[in-house]
Amino acid sequence: MAKRANGEGTKIVKVPDRDLYKARYTDAGGKRRTVYGKTKGEVRKKLTEGLADRDKGLTYDGDTVSLQEHLDRWLETSVKGSVKPITYEAYERMCRLHIKPSIGKVKLSKLTPGQVQGFYQDELNSGLAPSSVRYMHATLHRALKQAHRWRLVRDPKFVQELLGHATIALTLDRYSHWIPSMGD
Repeated sequence: MAKRANGEGTKIVKVPDRDLYKARYTDAGGKRRTVYGKTKGEVRKKLTEGLADRDKGLTYDGDTVSLQEHLDRWLETSVKGSVKPITYEAYERMCRLHIKPSIGKVKLSKLTPGQVQGFYQDELNSGLAPSSVRYMHATLHRALKQAHRWRLVRDPKFVQELLGHATIALTLDRYSHWIPSMGD
């Protein structure tokens, strides 16, 4: 049997002093990724998904992209030109004046529902009208939906909690058609 090339990622090893297994592979962007699991089967499944994503040219960069960077990209590439200019200006203003200064520096992969909820509460406590906070939520909601579509975040549970869906089933029903492997 021939030696596997670097990045093939088929060697599953036990993590010393921990009850975990791991495997490594190189993603489509050339970044080294490690997957962990409690069993070899769990790691094998995650590794298969990662290699399939790599073969499709897909990467998840939520650990390197901040919310602020994502909002800028979302406004320029997804919103601008697809909504009325006044709507774009309202989204941009909401991002620039409220969302970015408060939680914009947080990496997408580190953003938690508690941070988002705390942000909303801080805005209300500063005297902002509840209708403005709802509009802020709608803006952030749309931006995070796009982050999921762009595969900046992978975990459907993360999306469910940040978007405020009652159940993971609701999130999967709404978004799994963009990522077929998400429903597995």
